[in-house]
Amino acid sequence: MLADTLSVFSSAVRSRDDSQAASTRVATILTAKTANNLSAYRRNHLYALLAILRQRYTAVAKFLGDDNFKFFAREYIYKHASNDPNIDNYGGQFAAFIKTRQELGAYVYLADLAQVDSLFYHAQGQCRVAKGVLSVWQAIIAGKQVDGLEVCPQDLRLVACAWRAGELYLIER
Repeated sequence: MLADTLSVFSSAVRSRDDSQAASTRVATILTAKTANNLSAYRRNHLYALLAILRQRYTAVAKFLGDDNFKFFAREYIYKHASNDPNIDNYGGQFAAFIKTRQELGAYVYLADLAQVDSLFYHAQGQCRVAKGVLSVWQAIIAGKQVDGLEVCPQDLRLVACAWRAGELYLIER
């Protein structure tokens, strides 16, 4: 495709036809090809951002299910451009975004769950979340049921990363 586009452009440059029609013809061909090519790049970029969000927010993705996660992740992507040259840094505001979504209002600890996901993904730092969220996160990651696990949104706890014997642990203080 690129070779065809370059060929059309090259032919137009070498041509002795200086008419407006020739310029318009070349512009039309280049615009159509460019739009088609850009849509492929945009799709690839969208899928890459979806993949990084799924990787970074593993428990949230499991909790919501694949289709629901894709829906909210796409909404996030359309509202938050990727500006960092390192794609691994994308998605830092996803927890705050989740908090603003009325559809997710019943899951009062989902934004906290996203914070723990992000903390584990980066393997450093700490965050304040509702008491019990770390237990819910651990259960989701392990593929266990979360029914019966208690979360107390009024009681905030500090969750931090700790390394022991080369393994990363999240601890609640």
